[in-house]
Amino acid sequence: MQCLLGYHLTDRLKLGPSVNWMISKDKEQNGVTVSNSAREILSIGADVYYRFSWLSVTFTYLYDVHTENSTKGHFFQLKTVYRF
Repeated sequence: MQCLLGYHLTDRLKLGPSVNWMISKDKEQNGVTVSNSAREILSIGADVYYRFSWLSVTFTYLYDVHTENSTKGHFFQLKTVYRF
C-alpha cells in the first residue's frame, strides 16, 4: 500500500509526505513453507513534483522506519515524463 498527500505550492510545484507499507507471506522452498520468512517494511518520506511545459519530474525519498526479514535503508527515485 502506498499513500501520497500532495500540496500545490504553485500551479507547477507540488510536495508532500509519502508512506509505503509492504507485507508478504512466508516464502516457499521446494513446496515447503519456510516459517518466519515473511517480510514487512514501513517506509516514510516525501515526494516533490514539478511540471515544465514539456516535462514532468518527480523526486521520491523514503526511509525504512520498520523492517522485518529485509534490509533497512534509504530509497531515492527520480521519475520523468516527457510530453510529445
